[in-house]
Amino acid sequence: MHKLKGSKGSLKSFGAIVAHPVRARCWTILNEQVASPVELSRVLKEDVSNVSYHCRALVEVGVVELVETKSVRGAVQHFYRAIQRPMSGIQETGERSLENRELFAREACQMIFADAAQALDAGTFCRRADHQVVRIPLSLDEEGWREVSAAYEDLYERIFDAQAKAVARGGDNAIRATSVGMLMERAPRDPL
Repeated sequence: MHKLKGSKGSLKSFGAIVAHPVRARCWTILNEQVASPVELSRVLKEDVSNVSYHCRALVEVGVVELVETKSVRGAVQHFYRAIQRPMSGIQETGERSLENRELFAREACQMIFADAAQALDAGTFCRRADHQVVRIPLSLDEEGWREVSAAYEDLYERIFDAQAKAVARGGDNAIRATSVGMLMERAPRDPL
């Protein structure tokens, strides 16, 4: 996985993240911003005690950290942020079970489609002339598959490098963006 900073992340932690949809959604939001379980529960429309439980589970497996506590009306509110990006390498992905990989893919696709729908509704999806939307149906052999898969991994590294450089430059003009990469085997074609 691509770490934002050192942590004890592993296949075990990745499996723990996708083991529950609320946990996966919390982790995704915490990759974008610092938030408390109270804030997350409002966004996710989930009970705050359930969200708190999943935040603690994410801390326990080392993919989220506690960054601040505040006293709010006699209670202590905890604020978290993710310390790992939601991505695994080819080898890590291959070592997870098919069920685990499908759970993660399903959750990621739901978030991707939600981001796209919100951007389309807000009129931001195509606002930039240099936006990208590409669908490339392919027919590959095993060697071609491995080559395309490796190209995606290289692209992800470049994207993470660009993100790190943008953060280092600072400034208040951040462009909120989502980058999506998918390589999947399509379902068999229906006979005509």
